[in-house]
Amino acid sequence: MLNLNGFVVDQVAETTTQYDVTVKVDSPAPPCCLAGVVLNGTKTVMFRDLPIHGKHVGIWVNRQRYKCRGCGKTLYQGVPHMSPKHEMTERMVRYIERNSLDRTFSALATELGLSEFAVRGIFRAYAKQQLSELEPVTLYPVEIPRCRHERQGAHPGRNAPEPQQGGRAAVLGWNPRPAEDPAHDD
Repeated sequence: MLNLNGFVVDQVAETTTQYDVTVKVDSPAPPCCLAGVVLNGTKTVMFRDLPIHGKHVGIWVNRQRYKCRGCGKTLYQGVPHMSPKHEMTERMVRYIERNSLDRTFSALATELGLSEFAVRGIFRAYAKQQLSELEPVTLYPVEIPRCRHERQGAHPGRNAPEPQQGGRAAVLGWNPRPAEDPAHDD
């Protein structure tokens, strides 16, 4: 039903607006210190996924909780295909990134069963990442006239105005950063 590897579907509950899918995850305990980890209960978390048959999808995962014997840190079982920053699948994040350029945030939020705030946050992170891959390039300097008389010439029947010092500006463009350019390696 989900087409996500690493999940075993336990139960599917259907309402008029949503599918609730309960799954088990087969993943090893996360590493920590050399002392190892011990079981420390479970935590049930819901992740959102793309709609199926026009209904919202909630994936319920019982994540195993672990405690490190050495440092006492609490760790959680890894869940594949889930975004580390959002409680949704990575394919849903990619869908929002692609479609938020063409559609309104509120339309996407309604379609996916999310808040407009969540859609806006994903778009901002995507836009920031895309802009970081671009570098500004000065194309050419431009003289900007100070008054309309300099743009159009003197009024007919009047003396030409005294020339004023014009402003200067630079028109900027954006070029993608070359992938193989060693000068831009960070």
